[in-house]
Amino acid sequence: MEAIAGLVYLAAALLALGGVAKVARPAPTAGALRALHLPGPLGGVRLLGAAELVLGTAAIITGARALLVLVALAYLAFTLFVVAALRTGTNIQSCGCFGSVDTPPSLVHVGLDLGLAGVTLAAAIGGLPPIGTVWAGQPWAGLPFALLLVVSVYLAYLLLTLLPLTLRAARG
Repeated sequence: MEAIAGLVYLAAALLALGGVAKVARPAPTAGALRALHLPGPLGGVRLLGAAELVLGTAAIITGARALLVLVALAYLAFTLFVVAALRTGTNIQSCGCFGSVDTPPSLVHVGLDLGLAGVTLAAAIGGLPPIGTVWAGQPWAGLPFALLLVVSVYLAYLLLTLLPLTLRAARG
């Protein structure tokens, strides 16, 4: 399962970073939840963000199967939320993923969420060694692996934020 370790760490890192954003700026997520007639208190969103931060970080550090299942379930929940927003035609400026108003729900979001849920669930079933073990097997003290992970997180962020806005602008 080391072959998909990078993708699993990407999923967990995005979850943790999204959690940090929700703790710092809960209003976009709260607004998105309320737009779909779900409870969206700021304190609850901050608590959700803190849970995402802890879950993502713990999944990276330990690779524990139970935590990987929870990460996969989080991505499936995100998928359901985005699909609900898209199906109902609810005018949501942001899904609130990154605590900003520039993360509109999109099919790109659905695809990425489903892909990350799938790869994380596969790792939960097949097992994933702790990051220390994976890191130890990397060349150049893991620097290329770390760089690839950082670039991947940034590219996924752009896919979820910039691409949907660009596609929306192109459609007029």
